[in-house]
Amino acid sequence: MYTMSNRMYDRFLNAGDEKKTNIPSLIGVYHVSNGISNNGSNVAGAYPYNAYNYSDQAVAKGDFVRLKRISVDYEVPARMLTRAGLRSLQVSLVGNNIALLYSDKNLYGADPEFFGNGGVALPIPKQYTLAIKLGI
Repeated sequence: MYTMSNRMYDRFLNAGDEKKTNIPSLIGVYHVSNGISNNGSNVAGAYPYNAYNYSDQAVAKGDFVRLKRISVDYEVPARMLTRAGLRSLQVSLVGNNIALLYSDKNLYGADPEFFGNGGVALPIPKQYTLAIKLGI
């Protein structure tokens, strides 16, 4: 729960920092459950990332280019399988979420499809699948 975006290291920390950065400061975090104090009112510092998340510094274009899925299939010719007693053999390799090719530089390397940035959620994983199909 204490992880933060690399952009937070560029935030206001001391008087005069506003001359060298435009990332807002993080206000203190209060130790309350779900941002609600004991009397039920909202606590000002319950969501410290919102100073940045709701600022114009967190605005980025939403378009991106991703190599989302690639599939390679190979069917071994039947004449090569007769000795092995097989009628057919097919091999497939599938890759999902292989690479992010382009996204707005204002994301600073964050994945545009990763909605939990700044929290404990995991980004979309890369997946590879190898399949072998035999015909006897």
